[in-house]
Amino acid sequence: MKRIIVSIMGLSFTLLALAQSMPFMNNYDATKFSSTELNGTARFMAVGGAMSALGGDASTLVYNPGGIGIYRSSEMTLSLNTHWTNTTMAGNAQRYVTANLSNAGYIGYWDLKKEKGLVNFNFGVAYNRMKNFDRNAAYSRNKNYSISQILAASTQGVDKVDLVSSEGYDPYNNPDIAWRSILGYCSYTFDDISDNTYTSHFDEIGRGNVSDNVYFNERGFVDEYAISLGGNVSNIFYWGMSFVCNYMDYSLKQSYYESMADQSTIELNNYYRAIGTGFTYKLGFIVKPINWLRIGASFHTPTWFAVNSYNYSDIYTKIYTGGTSANYSIQSPEEGERAYVNSPMKAIAGLGFVLGKFGFVGIDYQYANYRGMEIQSSSRMDNVTMKNIILSEMLDTHTVRLGVEIKPIEALSLRIGGGYTTPCESFNGSRLYYDNDTRTDFEYYNDNGSYNITAGVGYRIGRHAIDLAYVYQVNMANYYEFSNPSSSMYYISDLVVDPIDLRSVRNQIVLSYGIRF
Repeated sequence: MKRIIVSIMGLSFTLLALAQSMPFMNNYDATKFSSTELNGTARFMAVGGAMSALGGDASTLVYNPGGIGIYRSSEMTLSLNTHWTNTTMAGNAQRYVTANLSNAGYIGYWDLKKEKGLVNFNFGVAYNRMKNFDRNAAYSRNKNYSISQILAASTQGVDKVDLVSSEGYDPYNNPDIAWRSILGYCSYTFDDISDNTYTSHFDEIGRGNVSDNVYFNERGFVDEYAISLGGNVSNIFYWGMSFVCNYMDYSLKQSYYESMADQSTIELNNYYRAIGTGFTYKLGFIVKPINWLRIGASFHTPTWFAVNSYNYSDIYTKIYTGGTSANYSIQSPEEGERAYVNSPMKAIAGLGFVLGKFGFVGIDYQYANYRGMEIQSSSRMDNVTMKNIILSEMLDTHTVRLGVEIKPIEALSLRIGGGYTTPCESFNGSRLYYDNDTRTDFEYYNDNGSYNITAGVGYRIGRHAIDLAYVYQVNMANYYEFSNPSSSMYYISDLVVDPIDLRSVRNQIVLSYGIRF
C-alpha cells in the first residue's frame, strides 16, 4: 500500500514555493557569510595585511579608514587576482581555479595649503572582494552507520499519515513536519514499525558496512564597496571614516551517496543559495608621535545583512526487499526565506615602524566578536532560541598579522608577511536538528583556524607602480556528515560519527597597477 502511495506522490508533487513553510538560516551559514579573508591590493597582501598603522594604500579604506589621511596625492589602483584552491578530505584532493577583480580604488587629495590644523582633506571610493567561497570537495569511505538512521530517528513520534499527500493535504505545507522526514519515508529509506516509530533500512538488513561518497561544490563571494573621507591634522594625526555597502552571493550543491551491504543505495542531494546585501560603518585613525613610529586603530560596526535564501532537495533510492529491488525518486518544492544577520563587530590595532626610505615593519591585531552575532528570521524556529544557540557555539576570534617591506633601491620594494586567525566555533562535535526544518543538509564544520604566508615585489617608475604578490592561505576544519547530539530526542545510542579533517589550501597571485596624479 505504501509503495502505491509513493508512486502517486511522485506524479503529483510540483516545484512550488509554499508560503506557510520556511527553512531557517543557521549559525554555520551566518559564520560563513561573516568571515573574511586576506584580500586587497598586491602590496597590502604581500605584507600579510599588516598595514593598519601605515596607510597610504587603497585597501586601507576597508581595513583602517584612517590610512586615507596619509595620502599626499591622488591615486587610482586596480588589482587582479588568480587563485586555485586545493581541498583535501580523507585523502581525496579536489582543485578549483578561478580569477577575479579583487580591488579597485580612487583616492582624491585636496591640499588645504596649511602647516597646522587640517593640512589636507581626502576622499576615496573603493571596491574590495572580502571573501571567495569557490571550492570543490569530495571523499569516500566505509563506515558502520547510515544516513537512513538519522532520517528514521528524526521522524520518531510523527504520524505516518502526515508524511504522505492525500486529497486536500500536502505534507510539505505542514509547518510541523521536517522535509527530511517526508523525503526519507517516501523513498523507503526507513519504514514504520508501529505507534509512530520508525526503523531505517540499514537496521532492517542487519547492518554491515556502508560505502559512502560525498561531493560538494561551493561558489560565491562577499564584496565591499566603500565611500571614505579623512584628513591630516598637523602631520601627526590622520583620521578617516568609511560607509561600506556589502553584496554577497553564495551557492552550495551537496550530494551524499551510500551503498549498503544488500546493494541498496541512497542518494540525497541538497541545493542551497543565499543572496544578501548589507552595510557597515568603519572609523579609524593613525598617530605619528615620532617620525619612525605610527600607531593605528580602527573600529568596524557589525555588518547588517538582509539575506534571501532558497533551498530544495531530492532523493534517489534503490531498495531491496525480499530479493527484489524498487527505485524511488522524490523531489521537494523550493523554499525561500528572508533573514537578517548581524555579523561580528571588529576592532583592529597596529604598530608601524618606518625605516626611513628603506621600508617598514607592520604588526596588527584584530578582534572579532562572533559571540555577538544575531539572526532574525522568518523561519519556523524561534529567533531567541537561535540567538542562544549561536552564543553557545561561537568563539570570539583573534588575528595577528606581521609584514615587512624592504627597499634595496628607491624604485624596488621586497615584501614578506603572514598571519594567523584563531577558530570561531567551539569543538562540540554536534549540530541540532529541528522538528520542522525544511532543509535536509546535515553536514557541518567546526572551524580549526587559518593562517597565511605572503610575499611580493613592487616597482615604481615616476607616477606609475606595479606590484605583484603571492599568498599561501590554509583554512582548517573538522567536517561532519551529520551528528548525534546527546541533547536531542533523536539520540541513537550506538551511533558515533567520526569527523573528517578538511584542509583548504588557496594559492593566490595578485597583480596591481597604480597611478598617482
